[in-house]
Amino acid sequence: MTTKTFPSSPVRKAVQPMRDISLDRDWVNDHADELRGQWVMVFEGRLIAADTDIRHLLNKVPREAYPEALVTYIPTEEEAQRVVL
Repeated sequence: MTTKTFPSSPVRKAVQPMRDISLDRDWVNDHADELRGQWVMVFEGRLIAADTDIRHLLNKVPREAYPEALVTYIPTEEEAQRVVL
């Protein structure tokens, strides 16, 4: 078996530190039951938009409007209960 090695890429520091998304995660956790099966965009602990289709969500609110917003999918009960190996 032949092993390939790839040149390492330089480590780059972020221009700005990542913002704290704990308010956004808390909001998602608190409201997950209301929005199951939907994509949500949350920023600074408030819902910006929600839709079952991510393309529709991003068309409602372009990413440029909230570049640091948390965009995540909230699984349905059935999806959340599935085991992925």
